[in-house]
Amino acid sequence: MQIQREVLTKIREKLKKHLLQDLNLSPLQTEELLTMYQEEEVEPYKFYDPNNGTLWILYSPKRSTIYSFLFENTQDMLNLLSDALDELILKESLIGVEILEEESHKIIDLLIRYGFRPFLRKRKNDLKFVRFELSTAIYFDRIKGKEIKPKGKYQKEKVVIKKLPSITYDQIKETLREIFILLGGIDKYVQKGMTVVLKPNVVADHGMRNGKYVGGVVTDKRILKALIELLLPLAKRIIVAEGSSINRKETFKLFELYNYFELVEIDPKKVSLCDLNTDDTEEIPVPYAKRLEARKVPKTLLEADVIINLPVMKTHFAAVVSLGVKNLQGCMPPLEKYMTHFFGLWQNLVNIHHLVKPKLTIVDALVAQEGFGPVYGEPKEMGLLIAGDNPVAVDAVCMRIMGLKPTDSPAVYLAYIQGIGPIEEENIEVVGNSIEEVRSPFLLPEINLSNGPHFKIFC
Repeated sequence: MQIQREVLTKIREKLKKHLLQDLNLSPLQTEELLTMYQEEEVEPYKFYDPNNGTLWILYSPKRSTIYSFLFENTQDMLNLLSDALDELILKESLIGVEILEEESHKIIDLLIRYGFRPFLRKRKNDLKFVRFELSTAIYFDRIKGKEIKPKGKYQKEKVVIKKLPSITYDQIKETLREIFILLGGIDKYVQKGMTVVLKPNVVADHGMRNGKYVGGVVTDKRILKALIELLLPLAKRIIVAEGSSINRKETFKLFELYNYFELVEIDPKKVSLCDLNTDDTEEIPVPYAKRLEARKVPKTLLEADVIINLPVMKTHFAAVVSLGVKNLQGCMPPLEKYMTHFFGLWQNLVNIHHLVKPKLTIVDALVAQEGFGPVYGEPKEMGLLIAGDNPVAVDAVCMRIMGLKPTDSPAVYLAYIQGIGPIEEENIEVVGNSIEEVRSPFLLPEINLSNGPHFKIFC
C-alpha cells in the first residue's frame, strides 16, 4: 500500500509538470483537472520496454477511459503506445480516450494510426476535451490469436434444445411446458402476482409476402399465445412489448399485421400490447460507460418483474446472426436505436444487457431465416425451440446449430468478453436434443464487392 501511494504521488507530480509546462495550463486549471481525475478514480497503468522507455497511461476502469499519456525516455512513441494499448485492451476490452484538446494535437496521429476514431468534443468548465473511441473492428483484429480472459468467472449454464415432432399449436405449447420442466419449472421464473414482459422480434412487415405469412422474420404468434396460457395462472399482468427497429413508427400496425391483437383476447384484463418506441423512459447509467455513459430505458421494462426474450433464429448481414443478444435492440427508444448504429452497435448491445436483464431467452427456430437476414433472407424450417437463462449461452448453442462459431458474431463475442455469459462448450450443459442431432448449416449473407476493390466493410 505504501509503494502504491508513493507511485501515485510520483505520477501526480509528473502529470502536474506535464499540464503546467507541456500543455500550458494555469495552476487553477491544473488543480481542477487533478481533482477531476481523482473523482473519476483514475489509476496509473505502467508499460515498460527496456529498449524504448516507459509509458504511463492514466486510466479509469470505472469509465473505461484513458485521460492522459506520459512518455519517459521514448524513442519510438507509436510502437510504445501500440504495445501498451495492446496489453491494456486484453484486460479492459473496448476503451475510449478523453484528453485535453491541447494534448490531442500532440497525439492524435498516434491514436488514429492505432485504430481510435474522433468521437466528440466536450467542455468541463473552461477546459476543452476531445474524446476518441477504439474501432471495434480494429479491436477484434488486435486481439486475434491472443488468449482472451473474459471479465469475471462464468458458472455453467443450461440450454435446452427441443425438436418438435410437428409444428402445431398443441405441440408448441407442450414443448414449452417440457422446456420449463427441464430448466427448473415455471415458478423458477414467475411467481404469483408478478408482471411479465414478453419481448418478441417484430422488426418489420417483411414476414408477410404476397399477403401470406412466412416464418423466420418475426416471432411466431403461437409461441406467445402458448406462453401466455402457461403463465396466466401465476402472472398478474403479461405485456407483449416491442419497439420495431425498421418500421419504427409502425409497431402497432405490425402488431395488427401479424394478428398479435388476438393475444390480448386471451384475457383482456391481464394481457396487453406495448410499443416500446413510445413508452416513457428513464435514463440509467451504463456500467463501465463504454461508448455511451447512459441509456434511456422504457419504464415498462424497468417496472417488470420478469422479462422473457423471444428472438427468432436468423442470419444478419452485419451482426452475422440475430438471436438473443441482438433482439434487445428493439427495447431502446427510436433515437437511441439510430444513434447506436453510429456510436458502436456491438458495444451498445452489450450495454443494453447490463440494464435490461431477461430472466429467460427462448429462441423461435420453428422456421428460421438464412441468407440475407434479418428481413430479406429465405425461410428455413428447423422445427426447434432453444431456451436458457443466459442469452449468450443460448446464442452460442444456436450458432453451433447454424454451423457457426460463437466468435463469428461481433455482438455475441463482445458480450462473452465483457462478462455477460459463456460461449465455451465446457461451460454450457445442453439438454433435450444434442447440437449434433439438429445441426444444419445456414447460408450466410453474400455481399458483392467486385465493383469496389478499395471498399472494406468492418463488422
